[in-house]
Order: sequence, then C-alpha cells, then structure tokens
Amino acid sequence: MYDLTFLLIPIGLCLLAVSIRSTVRLARPEKVYEMPYADRKGTFTIGRTGKYSVWLNGKQLQRMPIGAFGLLLTNCDTRQAILLSKPLLPAHVNGARTGRVELYGFEADAGTYVLERNDLAGTGDRVRQSVADVFSRKPVDSSLLSFQVYRQTSKVALFLSIVGIVIGFMAFGLGILFPVIFPRM
Repeated sequence: MYDLTFLLIPIGLCLLAVSIRSTVRLARPEKVYEMPYADRKGTFTIGRTGKYSVWLNGKQLQRMPIGAFGLLLTNCDTRQAILLSKPLLPAHVNGARTGRVELYGFEADAGTYVLERNDLAGTGDRVRQSVADVFSRKPVDSSLLSFQVYRQTSKVALFLSIVGIVIGFMAFGLGILFPVIFPRM
C-alpha cells in the first residue's frame, strides 16, 4: 500500500498535462468574424451549426458605448432575424492593450449571416450608458472599437479542466510529500 503512493506522481503529471492542454484549447475560442464599429453592416459565413456569441472589442481602459446601439442578426438564406440573447453574467476578456465584453449569444445553423448595428438599444443598456455618462463625459473613439463573433466554448468543460489542474498538482505533491512525511518503518 505504501508503494502505491508513488503512483500519484505519474497520475498527477498526466492529469496536469491533459488539463492544461484542454484549458488552453477551451480558453481560445475560434473567431468567426470581425466588423469595425464604424461599419453599420457586415456579412459573414458560419461553417458549423452551433452556439456563437457577439463581443464588443476595444482598447483597454476606454469607454465603451454599450447603450448607444442595438444589433440585428439576419440569416441571408431565410431572411429571418436570429434571436440574440443577453448572457446572465457577461464575460470580460482583458489583454495587455485590448479588452472585450460579451454582448449577446445565439444559436445558428451553417450559412451566411448579416450583422447590422442600429440605434435601437435595450432599456437596460441605455440605463447603464446614462450611469456611465455621469462619471465620464469623454466622447467614445469608435475607430478603436469592433464587433467580433466567436464560437462559444463550454464553460462547464473549462471549469472541469481547471479543477483537473488543481487535482493534478495535489496528486503530484502528495506523491512526493507522503513518503517523506510518513517514512516506511
């Protein structure tokens, strides 16, 4: 039984390697399309049926015009508007110079779509924008903003891969420390 604790080292390392690889894969979603904020309309093609999300990308620490616009997504083949749903907890991704915020999620079949920016912002977004106006009256530089469409990745799978990293570290550490702390008599 004592010798089985040494098996924790390779098991922990294997779990750690698999979990890190899957975390990196899940944390870098596939970008489908990017449209500058200054353009009012853009066309893109989705190759696979699935869940996608629309993000607003801009320079870090710059004011974003969240309540100044609305978005309309239309399938070119059927001419039907696609339902854009707001996320319950919008994700934010920040880099060294740029940051992006998730605006909407949608399910789409393979095909060609038109993303159109209009002036029909939602009530919640307009309230959020008016609160932001109180703190900063600086104008928004729309040349630094863009809309990006990404294929969604499973947040549950990302959470489980992060838990796998933690368990892998713990198994590796216990495999090394257990024989040192409790030597064989």
